[in-house]
Amino acid sequence: MRLSPPVAPVAIQTATRLRRQLAAGSQVDASHFWREANSLALPLVTAINGADDEREVTFLWRAASPLRGVYVRLNRVTDKDNVAKGMMTQLPTTDIWHLTLRLPASYCGSYTMVEIPPETPDETVLQLGSRFASLVGKADPLNSTPGINVRGNTQESVLALDHAPAQEEWSGCRAYAGQLFTSEHRLAGQRRRVRLYLPDVPVVQPLGLLVLTDGEIWFDHLGVSAAIDAAIRSGRIAPVAVLGIDNINAVAVLGIDNMIISMRVNASQSSAVAASWCSTLPNACCQPFAPNTRNGGGRTVHKRCWLGKASAA
Repeated sequence: MRLSPPVAPVAIQTATRLRRQLAAGSQVDASHFWREANSLALPLVTAINGADDEREVTFLWRAASPLRGVYVRLNRVTDKDNVAKGMMTQLPTTDIWHLTLRLPASYCGSYTMVEIPPETPDETVLQLGSRFASLVGKADPLNSTPGINVRGNTQESVLALDHAPAQEEWSGCRAYAGQLFTSEHRLAGQRRRVRLYLPDVPVVQPLGLLVLTDGEIWFDHLGVSAAIDAAIRSGRIAPVAVLGIDNINAVAVLGIDNMIISMRVNASQSSAVAASWCSTLPNACCQPFAPNTRNGGGRTVHKRCWLGKASAA
């Protein structure tokens, strides 16, 4: 469900009143505040005058006990080195914590809410934006949009604003029509599972190559194979093979930090960089897809895999 600024007159008045109370930072009747907040779609989305392509998004959290703070870990916005940007503010003497962020109206991403206990050391707070943070976030109980299970042990909430592109590929069944090849290999001194997914398209069809360095997330929890199938069927993307490598820490495991950095290039270069990156992996990674390895239909998997590299380079 995509969130839009309220349009009903009563909802607009309520949202304006709540935003004004939060901005003032003064004492409010918390019970009345929460009754009004729960009458709205949350997080609260507000239009910005003169900026049709942006929205102000207000996150709310109701604390059951005293806290040092509450952190909103919003993907690609407040994570990594941007922890301070995700720290909420408490209304004095209330259980109300709030944070307003200015985001593109096309934003779509996952987020969690992290309660920070009173005695939490600064070092722990600074690590909140990393994958290895010791404090685990929770889904936003005020967000009625169905969440997602990214890492297998906790739900994350989804924030999709009103101009976010439709992503029906991720809402269907998880069954895929292509072929999935799985093997294990020692990469940078550690054994890792390597997966290659080939979509169900004609053998003569050249394939692009999509490299996923968090294979366990994309394949096991998010169902990337079925999503790729749906995107190809709809014509949204050209056919691609998907190479996934299970990683806990891509830099430590693969030892290719310079290549990871170089992958942060513009979209027109992304396929070529992905193919180049794949070619730097140990040769053992591609052994199960060697030229003489064929499936039941007589398809040469190795050629199909590297067609994507050749066409992208």
